[in-house]
Amino acid sequence: MVKTFHNTKNTHQSSSQQEDEILKHTVKTFSQVQKNEQKTKAELVLPRETRGATVIFKNQVHTIKSDLNLADSKIVSQIDAIIENQFPHFKINNSEYIVVDNISNKIDILDPLYQVDFGSDYSKRFQAIQAFMSDYVKDSQIMDLTRLCDVIIHIVKSIDIDIFNPDKISTKIARFLGSRRQKVASIRKEFDYACDQIDARLDKAHADFSRLRSQLEEFRRVIADTKQLERDVSLALIALIMRLESINRSEHDLPSGIWNQVNEKEKQRVKERWQRKLTNLQALSQSILLTLPQVTLYEQNWVNSFGCIEELKVNLVQVWKQQFLTVVAVDESSDVSMFYDLQQAQECLVEGIRELNSYGI
Repeated sequence: MVKTFHNTKNTHQSSSQQEDEILKHTVKTFSQVQKNEQKTKAELVLPRETRGATVIFKNQVHTIKSDLNLADSKIVSQIDAIIENQFPHFKINNSEYIVVDNISNKIDILDPLYQVDFGSDYSKRFQAIQAFMSDYVKDSQIMDLTRLCDVIIHIVKSIDIDIFNPDKISTKIARFLGSRRQKVASIRKEFDYACDQIDARLDKAHADFSRLRSQLEEFRRVIADTKQLERDVSLALIALIMRLESINRSEHDLPSGIWNQVNEKEKQRVKERWQRKLTNLQALSQSILLTLPQVTLYEQNWVNSFGCIEELKVNLVQVWKQQFLTVVAVDESSDVSMFYDLQQAQECLVEGIRELNSYGI
């Protein structure tokens, strides 16, 4: 029996053609996939009106510091009028207009608890600044430049250079009681003892400053916090004034006209409570304004004092030591010349310390 294969081949070809037809309907070409994906992405990008992004972020505007959101012109006019009348030197940007408007809208006029809590965070922040100032005043006792300068001057003057003073009777008597070499040895001993005391004082003061070097960063942080607190309180004051003015003009936006349902006596009590809150915030703002230059002054004094300690240790005292040793080392000089040279060296040091002290203060 002879088998033929042409029928089998045709049959296989026909089945393959049928499978290809099926695949054409089930398998997508690359071009088709690309077009469909592009269409899908295009469908995902909804129009701006339907995405609702403005609704999502509407209640979060007070946390967004950006000039992209434009404040309402009516709101801007109201805030500008308040700033012009009560905060003439206060500058405000566009994002802060929105912040003020949000703070004002959130004020629940009729809620006593909200009235108590309003501004309490500012008071806590100011208390933290005052605590830092109090701690600094306590620690600054070890950095008393005036006391240090007075101590050094007292130590320098304790060196008895009058043993070479020709106008002193004790000097004339000393000529008979001891030789000039003995007097030089005595004053050198006093000089060495005085130098040890001065070096110990300066080293302690310098060590204290080094230990408190990190306070400079604290000062900078406190100054920045104080400036930000003053601005936050000012914005809250503007928002509260804006809210109270709207109540006085009956431009309330309380739900269901609840403000109209309150009797006049209760309305008056509500206004008085918020007026006291406004007065307290104004007093807090004034305290912050007075504290800011005080913190800045403390920072400057700290830096100046540290510079004065460096100059006192490196320049004045070292120059005085060299001058004093040079005068004492010259054996050929007479008692009179030695006395006036030592006196001049001491006077130069004392004058330099007092000038430095006045600068440091």
